[in-house]
Amino acid sequence: MENNTLKQTNHLSWQETLDLRRSESAKYLSELRPLFMKEGFKCIVIHYDGGGDSGESYDAEGFKHMRHDTDNNSQQEHFEQRLWGQGKSSQIPIDEWKCTRYQNVIKKIEVEFRTNNVTELTTPELSYALTELIDYDWYNNEGGGGRVIWELEDNKVIVDGYQTFYDSTEIEEKYSLDEVV
Repeated sequence: MENNTLKQTNHLSWQETLDLRRSESAKYLSELRPLFMKEGFKCIVIHYDGGGDSGESYDAEGFKHMRHDTDNNSQQEHFEQRLWGQGKSSQIPIDEWKCTRYQNVIKKIEVEFRTNNVTELTTPELSYALTELIDYDWYNNEGGGGRVIWELEDNKVIVDGYQTFYDSTEIEEKYSLDEVV
């Protein structure tokens, strides 16, 4: 989805553009928060990773009776969203997703919200709106990854991530071949 607001930011600095994107994401999240809380969610978690010059965040996972710091210390849940066969794929309807972390419920809430608020909407989908809040570079060069935990009751976001980087140390070794033989 193209962000119309960002098209108009060519005159802004990198930091000003980042601040604008974060502000838009925070507004979007504040509008979604009561909808998730009404469904009984305590926290929303998204996993992300990146490297090279790109990054990806995955389907938001919802937790109704768990807190990230006690029970939710796991990797993302993988599940099928597309059926593949004979060189073709087809989308599995959201209601038929076989997931245990309410990804389908969260997606339906967001799709309905986005459908009803299409005229004002310039923010990327939920998982990317949450990764907009990350302050470190997790998608360029050697990359990084982790998870973003949105505690709905406290309305706090925790980034539990890592950044990968390569380091080098200069080494100089000298040998006398007369002594080695």
